[in-house]
Amino acid sequence: LLPTWTQIICPGLACAMIWFQPESPRWLYTHERRQEAVDFMVKYHGEGDSENPWVKLQLAEFEEQLELDGADKRWYDYRVLFNTRARRYRMGNSLMIGIWGALSNGGISYFVGAFFNSAGITDAYTVLLYNVWQNFMSTMASFIGSPLCDSFGRRKVLLPTLFGMALSWGAMAVGTAIVEGDPSNVAAAKAGIAFYFIFSFIYCIGITPLQGVYAVEVFSYEQRAKGIAFQSLVVNAVALINQFGTPVALANIGYKTYIIFGVWNLVEFGISYLW
Repeated sequence: LLPTWTQIICPGLACAMIWFQPESPRWLYTHERRQEAVDFMVKYHGEGDSENPWVKLQLAEFEEQLELDGADKRWYDYRVLFNTRARRYRMGNSLMIGIWGALSNGGISYFVGAFFNSAGITDAYTVLLYNVWQNFMSTMASFIGSPLCDSFGRRKVLLPTLFGMALSWGAMAVGTAIVEGDPSNVAAAKAGIAFYFIFSFIYCIGITPLQGVYAVEVFSYEQRAKGIAFQSLVVNAVALINQFGTPVALANIGYKTYIIFGVWNLVEFGISYLW
């Protein structure tokens, strides 16, 4: 019960604080509340100066780019995501990074106990301790990866991330395979667990931050809300593979599951490189 109540804290804070946040100037502008949009831009982007060139530039872009009668005004109209080749390309890029995020790790974090068991670690306290450290490391990796994506670019972070994850899966498979054949091999068990930590670190450096920003970047304003909603629908559907497939694979083919994940990461790498 305590973890459930603890998880209420952050959404509760967000729910309370959102009422004190200003509305998006693009939303205001497209809903004929232009003076409020201008006031927002002057206050937050123009340092109180209505003649600020940065403010004027953004308002000119609003005039040119925002559809006052676009599909975003019609809740049922999803044609905006698919009705031109450029829009389908944007949708494809958004789905790609979402699906990569869902399938790259095979949902292994949900079955981490089974993974540690496959590496020869069965003590409940040790499993819990390793899991806590893994989550702490992943959080730190996300803090590191977020500025790296801005400094080096999205592509230069994504490609090494996918390749590094594939190598980590291979190393994890080797370690757990040795333990499966020789349960007393402590060194192989430690190596498998070490590469699980390395995999998680790499994943959170590249995939975690890109999942959050990529969809927002690739969609135009008119597409954005519906595009992100559609991406979420597809990603959750794809994640069913992890939820229902991974535990069955771990039970039936053991370490070979990690080989499948590693090969899939290489497929992701190839598609990302070409696309």
